[in-house]
Amino acid sequence: MPEGLAPAGRVIELPGLGHPLLPPWTVTESGPDGVTMEGHFTRSHVGGNNAVHGWMIPLFYDWLFGMVVSTAGIPPTRTGYLHVDYRNITQIDTQLTAHGRITDIDGRKIFISATMTAADGMLLTEASGLMVRLLPHQP
Repeated sequence: MPEGLAPAGRVIELPGLGHPLLPPWTVTESGPDGVTMEGHFTRSHVGGNNAVHGWMIPLFYDWLFGMVVSTAGIPPTRTGYLHVDYRNITQIDTQLTAHGRITDIDGRKIFISATMTAADGMLLTEASGLMVRLLPHQP
């Protein structure tokens, strides 16, 4: 099935957009102040001792950053860089909240920052990144 018609990763109503690799998170708020998502990581995302595997967190943030620029109505972008600071262990099967927002725009460069917190408000991770708006000829 062509990419634009495949349902995986495109069904906003489904956790993880219906994509088999994304964790079961959903967008709970979106607007000019950014995007808030809620969800959890499952046993499929464990790295050891019921903690989320380190590679899963940047994958999640890359998805969140894409949602932030899409919600802002910015034409297609690609990730320029993504930096994650791990502040506390992120456990699987616990309710989490993440919020991302645009912090600056400089031409084609869109700078984003985000946080992930536990239900008790504990900061688990922080991320910052650069999304670059594509030129018309870029895929």
